[in-house]
Amino acid sequence: MKAHIFAIVLSIALAATLVAQQQQRQDPAAPQPEYLGVSSAQMALREVSLSKFEDDAFWVGYIPRDDGFITLRRFEGSPLGKRPIENSPIPPIGGEATPQNPGFQESAVTINEPDIYVLGVKVTHLRRSVTYYSIKPIRPIPVPGIAKVLSLWVVGRNLRHRIFINVRDYFGNRARIYMGMLTHSGWEELKATIPPNIRQVNPRYNNRQGLQITEILIEPDPVETYGNYFVYFDDLRVITDLFPEANRDPDDMLDNW
Repeated sequence: MKAHIFAIVLSIALAATLVAQQQQRQDPAAPQPEYLGVSSAQMALREVSLSKFEDDAFWVGYIPRDDGFITLRRFEGSPLGKRPIENSPIPPIGGEATPQNPGFQESAVTINEPDIYVLGVKVTHLRRSVTYYSIKPIRPIPVPGIAKVLSLWVVGRNLRHRIFINVRDYFGNRARIYMGMLTHSGWEELKATIPPNIRQVNPRYNNRQGLQITEILIEPDPVETYGNYFVYFDDLRVITDLFPEANRDPDDMLDNW
């Protein structure tokens, strides 16, 4: 009897230890997308890759002419810490997925291409100055669903540069999202939450929702604006709520006339 009680107490203690270790592994400062901008009773959070920076011709570099030159080039490589995206299909409302109604597939909104290259950016400063440099896609990158968290892999060089992602909604309103400082060394995944004050959906216009990525911008520390500066980008992702996309009526009318 005592041995049985001892075994039960030991199993409870081991379970409590495992729970405590799991809680310690979770970063308390990490964004929690399930609690960001909750505006509906149901959500379908999925991680979607927006750009893998495989094509350097898709991006254009900018820097004021008086401050320096900027060059873009792709290189083979990838962050070792980057994890693959593993999502399950979103089942239809009121039932499970069937061959006739398989639910919403991520392939409808994410990119499917080999992940071989990263985008390298080289900036040559002509003088110390308060300046900026950025890369812009040749056309805005649409973000499916209601975005909650943006993430971007960036190589840092221990400099006090700040990085932002500029977005635009479907009504032309622009916003700047602060991703963090580039004071790290090597690859690091930077994450930022989308503040609720950035309006991504309007019930009056069912065909206008979500955001568009228009620019990745770096504001360098003026003290460090000399010589050459190198930065590399890979895998721009978003954690987004695809519930509106998955449950839109196929026979609904578009208010775009």
